[in-house]
Amino acid sequence: MNRRTSLDEPTAPATGGRGRGAPAGVVAAAVLAAVLLAVGVTDLFAEDHGAAAFECVPCGMRFSDTKEWARHEIKAHGARGCAQCGVLLANDVQEAAHRILHHGATHCIACGRDFSTSREAVDHLVSTHHLPRCSIHRMVLANDEHAAAHAARCPAFRAVFEKVKARRAEKAQRAEEP
Repeated sequence: MNRRTSLDEPTAPATGGRGRGAPAGVVAAAVLAAVLLAVGVTDLFAEDHGAAAFECVPCGMRFSDTKEWARHEIKAHGARGCAQCGVLLANDVQEAAHRILHHGATHCIACGRDFSTSREAVDHLVSTHHLPRCSIHRMVLANDEHAAAHAARCPAFRAVFEKVKARRAEKAQRAEEP
């Protein structure tokens, strides 16, 4: 039997006696590499080695995963966001849109209305809260960042998004007038 007694001493590859196939060490290394990639190498070792990259400003806790940090901010400090998936949100409309579009909610927390289906809730977001909708890709965009990114790729949606931005600007201008 071939046993390695030091790192400098070469060993014969283990082939299972058939003279072909990958050495056992190579197979084990490949399996380990696949597991580490599937789990996420940084998430696996971050807590053990103190490599937490996200810090909670109010309490100083450190997190290696952005979603865990966001969930902490939401639950512990009342940040606006989704406690279910850890997405931080800017306002009531974005929060309502996120819950309706991504979690199938039927309650609009922006205005308090309830709907019998999530499809009715989505239609409400578009008609009442003026969220942009791409009819080509059949999607409603929950915030301006996502809408601008989609408008850069979809020329048909770009025109719709420009109208929504113009409508919002007019509304803001009317609100500023005495």
